Amino acid sequence: MKVSIVGCSSYDNELVYNAVKKAINDIDFEIKPNIKVLIKPNVLSQNTPDQHVTTHPSVVEAIIRIFKEHKCKVMIGESSGFYQEGGTNKALEISGIKAVSDKYNIPLINLETKPIKDINDENAVVYKNPKISSLIFDADLVVNAPKLKTHTLVKYTGAVKNLYGTIPGGIKQKLHVLAEKEEKFTQILVDIYQNIKPQLNIMDAIIGLEGNGPGSSGIPKKTGFIIASKNAPALDIVASEIIGYDPLNIFTNKYCIERKLVNPAEIEVIGDKRIINYKKPINVSKIPPWLIKWVSGLAIVTPYSIKKKCIKCGICRDVCPVGAIKLAPYPIIDKKKCISCYCCHENCPHSAMNLKGSPIFEALRTIKQTLFKTR
Repeated sequence: MKVSIVGCSSYDNELVYNAVKKAINDIDFEIKPNIKVLIKPNVLSQNTPDQHVTTHPSVVEAIIRIFKEHKCKVMIGESSGFYQEGGTNKALEISGIKAVSDKYNIPLINLETKPIKDINDENAVVYKNPKISSLIFDADLVVNAPKLKTHTLVKYTGAVKNLYGTIPGGIKQKLHVLAEKEEKFTQILVDIYQNIKPQLNIMDAIIGLEGNGPGSSGIPKKTGFIIASKNAPALDIVASEIIGYDPLNIFTNKYCIERKLVNPAEIEVIGDKRIINYKKPINVSKIPPWLIKWVSGLAIVTPYSIKKKCIKCGICRDVCPVGAIKLAPYPIIDKKKCISCYCCHENCPHSAMNLKGSPIFEALRTIKQTLFKTR
């Protein structure tokens, strides 16, 4: 179970390409030609590359180049962490990843535009019916490309946590409401991971994020590594130790070990595992659970139809994975059935489906938009 740590001093395209290629070779990963490859980056929200919240486009580009050299069919898929005006599509554009996909003429796919695979997992601990984008299972190979960051709820976010982005739309926020405490939420993350198990994991640890990550409240930290492994929890055990954690204090690591998804004794580190202590995030486990649940609930936005734009084509009804929409004659959404996957919003060809949050959420979004316009 090899984990490669390759030094990389900057996001220069050639330096990153060579580092990623070496890391893949170090772990003896064989690239089969002509296969369908899905790259899953970390695009939490609408952040520019220099904020270091998202996987840097140069890392994504290096992965694309390497697999295209083997004549693979490459695509990128993501669902951003929470709703902002423009959603995942805007986040992919601002992150610089859209420009890379355009450069290589490869599909860039918003996972909210694809059907959901409804899974029954008797071995799951909490999330026994995970709703994962079907695109993940259409690929021959999933390349998991996380960003090295601290995280206020789970302390550290890496390869296992990055797969949370395979859950479309607002389902992610609903899961936060279901499991507001660290232990239960990390069990959900492992439930998701054991249903995907990406075959290749390549971490952008050139500049990570310390402090109150994983978003823009974190502080960029030059770290200088590309880290790779065939096994996601093995990568996380090594990466969390690099930034100064006891790996067993990271619950995703602990639960992956308990479920025999990784054996620490079998991990072989290739490269220089220097410890670069990160500032640790605030301990949100001390915040009352009801407050976490309330705040998470505010982040959930729900779809509604705009009659002036709607032509009653029925596409929203047809793409809804839970049959929550009927036409009478305009779309009516059953809020009890709706899972907030936003498939209707993303697939409507006439922009006739919109998203609306709670009054507090909408007020905060208006304030944010006003502040950005005045800068």
